[in-house]
Amino acid sequence: MKLISQTAFQESPPQNIALRCKANIWVSLIPFAIFEMMMIAGVIAGIYESPFFYYFAVVGGLLSLWFGSMFRSALRPTSWILMDDGSGLWIHLRSYLNYHFPSDRFSILRLRRDEVEWIRLVKERRSLPSTRNREQVSFHKILQLKLNARDEDLEALEAALKADVFEKPKGSRSRYVHYPVVLRKSERLLLIEWSGYSPRISKVIRHLEAQYKNLEMEKLNWGHWRDLTDKQVDDLVIELVQFGNQMDAIRLLRSKRTMDLTEAKQFVEELKGGKIAS
Repeated sequence: MKLISQTAFQESPPQNIALRCKANIWVSLIPFAIFEMMMIAGVIAGIYESPFFYYFAVVGGLLSLWFGSMFRSALRPTSWILMDDGSGLWIHLRSYLNYHFPSDRFSILRLRRDEVEWIRLVKERRSLPSTRNREQVSFHKILQLKLNARDEDLEALEAALKADVFEKPKGSRSRYVHYPVVLRKSERLLLIEWSGYSPRISKVIRHLEAQYKNLEMEKLNWGHWRDLTDKQVDDLVIELVQFGNQMDAIRLLRSKRTMDLTEAKQFVEELKGGKIAS
């Protein structure tokens, strides 16, 4: 296992790439085009029909800026998440949206084939409270890699992942709360949430299973959030925080525990900072 920086990676990139997985530009391009048209239509309708339509122009303009930023990030050479060069895997620990973070810091993981014990696809169904305490259901696909690594290597990997969580960009740059790669150090598991990447995870699994032991797919259904046990609430809150879904974690804590907004936020911040064991 080896950690390297983006700078070192660019100076000596891997050769003979058999599989390259990167951000899917259509995920951001399609909504960008839709909201751009909404902005233009709102301006035209506001001029010829009613000033009320300027509201739609403003909303469309703000959303087109958001998705336009995502689209431009997806076009960058740093938008990849996983590569296979035949002798091992390269994993980009940093979200492609945070490409502006320091390039001289460890953000890429190199794994030899013998350092991956097995792989597994997990299809997960999450039930969370919405803003009105109704059920909000989402589906997720997670690629798990069981690591065959030393404790000191796992600690270094954990430190590299946490560095981006607490990064404070300079100037007007934003920090996107998007952490697609998560380490469960006690289980020696590396998790990659496959959302907005191409090719599809099924194709990735078919490619990898020729070289790595592939365990049977696991289906994880948390059930309705109202029926979660205390242990399940703890586990789900930890998972949400690790993947950057902090607002969902706060809503779940407020709905299932006797916490107000301030207490729930403080709990999530302490969990994120490692002050609470995960």
